[in-house]
Amino acid sequence: MALHIYVLLVVGIYSINAKLQPEPPEETETPGAFESDIIFTEEQRTSVEQQIEEFNNGGGIRKAHADLTKRWPNGVVPYEISAQSEGDRAVIERALNYWERVSCLTFPAYSAAAGHTSRINFMKNNN
Repeated sequence: MALHIYVLLVVGIYSINAKLQPEPPEETETPGAFESDIIFTEEQRTSVEQQIEEFNNGGGIRKAHADLTKRWPNGVVPYEISAQSEGDRAVIERALNYWERVSCLTFPAYSAAAGHTSRINFMKNNN
């Protein structure tokens, strides 16, 4: 019985104390700081702002080319395996699966019916 009263007393004191202790105030922004507490040089600030803008426009750390017009639309890269490379199909498809896992690209088989207008073509050159 004494243990129950002690536990109730501790819980009661804790809950009363928690109500009396206000939460700490939010950080006040430092003028000119990035995210309230990071001070950059002008060059650093410009670089970070450009990276954020690129990321928000579909770029980011995975981009291979800054010019968006030279990228595959929506990261979709249709492919076709030529008859000469048919024997290498399994290896090619394993490689494409790897790149799908580690990048933002997808590699569907080329299909004009699917609306694909461009493709990469795997073609063995025996020369």
